[in-house]
Amino acid sequence: MMMKQWLSVICLGTLSIYCYAEQKTLTSAIKEVTVYTDRAAITRKAEILLPAGEHELYFNNLPAQLDNNSVQINALSTVPTTILDVTTKQEARLEDVNLRLQKIDQEIKQLNDQLNVLADQEALLINQQEFISKMQSGVLAPSKDASRPSAQELQNIMQFAKDNLAAILEKQRAIAKQRTELKKQLGVLQNERYPIQQRKGFQVKNVVVRINLQQAGKVNLDLTYMTYGANWYPNYDARFDSRNNKLSVTYLGVISQRTGEDWQNVKLTLSTAKPNLGGNAPELTSWLINEAAKVKPLTGRVTGANNYGSAAPAPMAVMREEAATTAVRQMATVDTGITSASFNIDKPTSLASDGSQQKVTITDIDLASKLQYLTVPKLAQAAYLQATSINNSDFPLLAGRLNIFMDNRFITTGSLKTIMPKEELKLDLGVDEGVAVTYKQLNRFTEKTGLTNSYHKVTYEYLLTVQNNKQTPETIKVMDHIPVPQDKKITVKLLSPNSKTIEQDKEGKITWNWTLSAGEKKQATVKFSVEYPVDMNIGGL
Repeated sequence: MMMKQWLSVICLGTLSIYCYAEQKTLTSAIKEVTVYTDRAAITRKAEILLPAGEHELYFNNLPAQLDNNSVQINALSTVPTTILDVTTKQEARLEDVNLRLQKIDQEIKQLNDQLNVLADQEALLINQQEFISKMQSGVLAPSKDASRPSAQELQNIMQFAKDNLAAILEKQRAIAKQRTELKKQLGVLQNERYPIQQRKGFQVKNVVVRINLQQAGKVNLDLTYMTYGANWYPNYDARFDSRNNKLSVTYLGVISQRTGEDWQNVKLTLSTAKPNLGGNAPELTSWLINEAAKVKPLTGRVTGANNYGSAAPAPMAVMREEAATTAVRQMATVDTGITSASFNIDKPTSLASDGSQQKVTITDIDLASKLQYLTVPKLAQAAYLQATSINNSDFPLLAGRLNIFMDNRFITTGSLKTIMPKEELKLDLGVDEGVAVTYKQLNRFTEKTGLTNSYHKVTYEYLLTVQNNKQTPETIKVMDHIPVPQDKKITVKLLSPNSKTIEQDKEGKITWNWTLSAGEKKQATVKFSVEYPVDMNIGGL
């Protein structure tokens, strides 16, 4: 009975002393890819039949940005097998190994050959035009020896020229159309060729696996490594059905890569893990403070009649550093770990190493929603429609861009904050012109207060109005605020509305929750006073 055993070794860049081993280059293909926010884990698979003995197996022409410390080999063998060691070697890329560049060059040559054929055809047509023109000129030109052609002969010549010139012009138009299309294809290939040509002289890495077989048998090798140049980010399409108060969210992953390797029909996984942050939590050290060192002023000489003394130098300023898309509909399953989640895309995915973006569908989520309007008239005299739902899926919704549709009409773009499963999701659906909002200042007057008129008192009064112009009752949340004093000498009093009948928080925010019937209008007055000493300058009003 054939024995199968799994062997695994993680290469940490160790060096070994080699004894004699037969060298073989493996034919491998990328089968699995896990994409992180700033890199990708690649799994290549190879199969080879080997005789008994020691062998050096080469995975050649891997990306130069491959992380040596991430290399991992899994081997499944039908016979007793020992992995002796795994090493990585870096070398210059040979020009003839880039099959993709060779294929593009071959296609460019074919297009140029076709353009040359069209040029030859165009030259023949021009020659025929010139011949017809000369024939017409020769017939009509006066001659002493030749008799003039009869009317019938002239008519035959003109008909001959007409028929042939019409055919020539039609062929020239067809050639021009073909030339335009060929040049367009040529431009696409040349644009694709340029980045590949730029990388042609770059370095590559080879992974060498040294193994020993006690007897002849088949070995299946899985090579996994991390490489930079790949990333993904979330994107969302939110579609709201106003008739059924139903929200559908399509969760998309936008992927791009310049790893130097094309991915053809790979099993794709999108991970939320962040390897760049490392595995160790940061350590908080003591926060030490002390009396600042005193800077002694520099004394200067008094010269001439100008009695200028040298002042201490100004402190130095602290310098601070400022910190084309294809859509493929594929559904995913989610594996949620303690610290991250992985989205396993169901169908195989292909993506070229040219930086182009591709969208894959992670999942579709249908959510029951509650609608309400929100307005902050002081900042924007408009009513914003909001849908509130609960993320009832197992998928964490990461922060990302959001495209919003209402009843199959595109409304606007926005952003989504990270929403974990079972958390509340609030979605802004844009401005609804069916609810009118106005905000204006009614009054502002200043007076002096106190027994000695030692205080200024400024009173402000604003009127906000909301009118429901829709045919259905609507609920709207109205928000405003009054100043919050940061000094005990400043007093702020809310005069209207009555603080007992309105909701007000510690930040001075005032909130009304109104339900307006069809065509109903409601108004509210916000009136407050600010009192402060006359010798104090107030900022922020």
